[in-house]
Amino acid sequence: MVYSTFLCFSTFVSSGNALKSSISLGSTYQIEGFPDEEEIELCSTVAQFIATLATLRSWDQVENWYGAQTTKDYIYYAAFGGIYPYSITWYAGHGKWDWVVNWKGFIPFIELQYWIMDDSGGHVLDKDIYQCTSLQHTRFAMIWACHQADTIGDTHWSGTPFGMPYAWLHTTDLSSDGYANPDGNGLVFIGWKDYTPGLKAKLGGKEKAGYNFLLNFYAHAFYGHSINGSLDYASKQVWGATVTFGDSMFYKGFYDPEGHFQMKVYGDGGHTLPFTG
Repeated sequence: MVYSTFLCFSTFVSSGNALKSSISLGSTYQIEGFPDEEEIELCSTVAQFIATLATLRSWDQVENWYGAQTTKDYIYYAAFGGIYPYSITWYAGHGKWDWVVNWKGFIPFIELQYWIMDDSGGHVLDKDIYQCTSLQHTRFAMIWACHQADTIGDTHWSGTPFGMPYAWLHTTDLSSDGYANPDGNGLVFIGWKDYTPGLKAKLGGKEKAGYNFLLNFYAHAFYGHSINGSLDYASKQVWGATVTFGDSMFYKGFYDPEGHFQMKVYGDGGHTLPFTG
């Protein structure tokens, strides 16, 4: 894998007391008609909403790269976190896995690697994202794409890392249920096991459940509330005042004709985003 120097080894100069970055990403690349125009509009709105909240809270770098700017380079930059010791990322788009040839010396191994898409349909692999996260600037990543939370990850026989939580947070030392059992390490990955619902989908009798869940989650999380508290708040706003995240169909998982869906929280659900501004 060849990386742009811009990505993983940035020489940008810090301005002032810059500490935090918030980056929104998302691919509009269509597979079998998804995402359609409505879905793209909803994802774009969430991306801009996150950027607006971060700006209002005086975060030092705020980027909305949803759409055409979601290139491989910008995904790697988001994973690296630039010069900022604290960075969060949200991504929406397609994700899956492939069998990939990895090498250990002269010995090839065919191994499972997970990927998300850039805006042109290119695959961005977990093992390549991992190469950009050694400083662990990324403290919280929410990846709204299929199969991103199938596993925390580990290291293959070839020595190649796999798994998106491992790739983004650069550790496998994560609670497998950061909501019920937060590990206190200050690192959080939220993604979907198996399939991911579209933001416009009607779920549990509620229109645009995913869209409204995300808006409420980030509105709460940016204002001094923990990840778990924000998940609870979002669930109550979508499905009713008695429905915590632990009671929700997202946490418990659900099926439709396409398959199985379940939102996973890995790491420290008790973590709180820095509250400034």
